[in-house]
Amino acid sequence: MSVFLSRRIALTNKDLEFQLDQVRSLSEKTLSQEREAHEAEMQRRLLTADNERKTRELEDARALQLSMLPANVPSLPNLDIAVSMETATEVGGDYYDFFVMLTMCLALIRIKDGTLEYASAGMPPLLLYRKESGKIEQMVLKAMPLGAFIDFPYVRTDTSVSPGDIVLLASDGLIELFNDEREPFGIDRLVESLKESADEPADEIIWHILENGKAWRGNAPLYDDLTIMAMKIRG
Repeated sequence: MSVFLSRRIALTNKDLEFQLDQVRSLSEKTLSQEREAHEAEMQRRLLTADNERKTRELEDARALQLSMLPANVPSLPNLDIAVSMETATEVGGDYYDFFVMLTMCLALIRIKDGTLEYASAGMPPLLLYRKESGKIEQMVLKAMPLGAFIDFPYVRTDTSVSPGDIVLLASDGLIELFNDEREPFGIDRLVESLKESADEPADEIIWHILENGKAWRGNAPLYDDLTIMAMKIRG
């Protein structure tokens, strides 16, 4: 009887161990499946959030592009105007606008074979620093902005340039940069700023001029756009 009971107990223990192994295996499998399902759900949520973000960005870009288009076409006695624009995707590359009696200030420069050709329409003087003499020339072409008059007699001027010479163009926003006392920065201060930085590369020249402009302006607001272009002739 004791042998029988011992055998039954051993078989029962073995069966319990088998059942425990089965439960353990099923638990691990269930946990693995739940973990995979959780990771898949997280990936789905991340993809959904990313798609929603991209969709919002595209919608914002489309709204911005459409806001740049004119709300109405001009009503003119001699023209019947209509326009339509349909983008291939959410955001397109086309743009249109209308301007009636538009004017524009413009400067054209061509530098080739040691010669500078310059034409201007309503722009401030071009400054030309001569490295050999250390002096600065003001190239002044008095002309109306484009579109102000029909058949205005614009002219062009030529001059020679050498390595080390500097060509500087600036919008009137710099010359008319006001300080707290409403005094303009002026052409003379621009000339002096160029002289002070003439030995530096073009980007340092611009930086120096802008720093002088900021110091002059102080706490006064910037009333106009400010643009500078510096070109240093290389050998």
